Amino acid sequence: MRTETLLCAILSTTTPEASPSPQEPILRLPDISMLDSIVHTSPLLNLSVLQDEPEVPEITQIQRFAAQGADRWTIQSAFATHESINTLTEIGFGLEFFIIDDLSISTEFNGVYINQDSQNAAGGNFNLLFRWYFLHETAWAVYFESGAGLLWTTHKIPTTGSHFNFVPQAAIGVSLAMEYELRLNIAVGWQHISNANLFENNPGRDSFSIHLGVSLPF
Repeated sequence: MRTETLLCAILSTTTPEASPSPQEPILRLPDISMLDSIVHTSPLLNLSVLQDEPEVPEITQIQRFAAQGADRWTIQSAFATHESINTLTEIGFGLEFFIIDDLSISTEFNGVYINQDSQNAAGGNFNLLFRWYFLHETAWAVYFESGAGLLWTTHKIPTTGSHFNFVPQAAIGVSLAMEYELRLNIAVGWQHISNANLFENNPGRDSFSIHLGVSLPF
């Protein structure tokens, strides 16, 4: 029925090219503008209705490591030694906030155990560190960090020192890309324990330290 209606519309909209004589057949040309309207309004001939526009997938941009705002949480540990028989071991977690590209500020909360020549000690440590990723590639980055922390222990550190100490420190390390946006951090550094002369004795302690940690974005 729709095909017959379409043919009738085409024939009814033709215009004569000239006045035909009775002996000549009538030749009518369709009105092109009317045909265009019919094609675009007819559901049978409208190709735009029959063709679905392909969906364009959304492109998710992956934020590069160490970019501003690409913050991460970490699980870290450290081992420091002083005069071969005096060692410090710590393990904890931290948060790393990138304030600008390649520069972060980190907070760390650690449990600490100190093995020393007389009374061993346990305690807690809070660190505030700045980290600069001065060499940066896709799979790895080299960084320098420095900062200071607070340390409280059950016994004096060193044995002639105090229960409360400050912990200035610095290290250089490498961050290696792993699977699932996991990164492995390995660093070596220097650590100093001192009460800054807040107490009667301040023997201080300098140590060589090794740091190991993993981080994930949050």
